[in-house]
Amino acid sequence: METSRPAKLDVRSLTKAILDASGAADASGAATCADGFVGAECEVVCPGKMPEDVYSNSPVDTSTYCSGHGACALADAGDAASCSCAEGYHGDTCEVACPFGDDGAGASAPCAGRGSCSYDASAATATCACDAGFLGDA
Repeated sequence: METSRPAKLDVRSLTKAILDASGAADASGAATCADGFVGAECEVVCPGKMPEDVYSNSPVDTSTYCSGHGACALADAGDAASCSCAEGYHGDTCEVACPFGDDGAGASAPCAGRGSCSYDASAATATCACDAGFLGDA
């Protein structure tokens, strides 16, 4: 007795079909992707997105892409995504913060707004170089 195998699921085609059916597209027809996904068919996962949130049927999103401190963008080749970190954050997923401190006006700023932050990728650390006349970690 011969058994037939189910057809292989094409995730990209399925994603496109769902987007087309739901109307989740902008005026140009491009997909309006859920947070943490980019690409023509929302097929590229942003850095920092947890695998269990990408490949599950759970409606709960427990992860934050770019550590919540950056914007996700599609690479020029279109097959990967990268984070563009907010001021004061560094790393592939914006996971390393510069020391923050009061800028004198009641707001928190990298290096207290009185220095520049240097990022050492090999050590995954960020430190402040204070402006003349200022001392401290931030």
